[in-house]
Amino acid sequence: MNEYVKTTALPTRIEIDTNRQATNRVEGKDKHPLWLAASAAIIVNSDQGPCVLLVQRKGATLHSGKWALIPAGASECLAELRDPRLALVRELKEELKLTHNGKKICDPREYLIPLPLNDVVIFDRAYGGATDCKLKGEIIPAQGKFMFMQAFLLDIPLEELKIKDGEKDELDKELDRVVAAVKVYDDRHGRVMPVAKFRNGKRSCETQAIDLSGYQTPTLDWFRQYRHRIRDKLDEM
Repeated sequence: MNEYVKTTALPTRIEIDTNRQATNRVEGKDKHPLWLAASAAIIVNSDQGPCVLLVQRKGATLHSGKWALIPAGASECLAELRDPRLALVRELKEELKLTHNGKKICDPREYLIPLPLNDVVIFDRAYGGATDCKLKGEIIPAQGKFMFMQAFLLDIPLEELKIKDGEKDELDKELDRVVAAVKVYDDRHGRVMPVAKFRNGKRSCETQAIDLSGYQTPTLDWFRQYRHRIRDKLDEM
């Protein structure tokens, strides 16, 4: 998606005006670029405690080789700008390929329990508030765009899962990225031993730690702060 629209962002509110669009940064220099993306922290219980799913970015992309939350992706149409949950639903189906005890899961949402977050409103001035989108989540800045973040508990034990990343490149070839399950309460600022690793839908026997040193990605940076609230939210459920 290449549209740029006039944008004002606050912690719990984003105002956009889809009547004022531009197709490039030069044309849209008097507007703030909004390339709204969506991502989520997927928490899964294991025999070693709750874990979060991370993916190692790969290919001709920003932060290649770094670790990020899975799923994550940009809005692809104005409807997904107005309601980033639509982008998240699409990304869940595209990226998070789950198999439970040998059976493929077509729609991961059937097993996801949302964790409580703040109220967020996306207000489109083009409709005078008639299409206000009220969400539960958080908005974070990320490289000239804004990301809509949510968190879910996956209601299947890690030991019963096989996980495959379904992300593809511009030639529609699978990137075959590594997915790691890392304990929620582990320090995410150095080398961390994952509870499990998956590649191409198979659980890896590799026991090497993964390096989460320094800045990784906007989504992991958000989770580094959010994880301190995870314990209470999991206890509330």
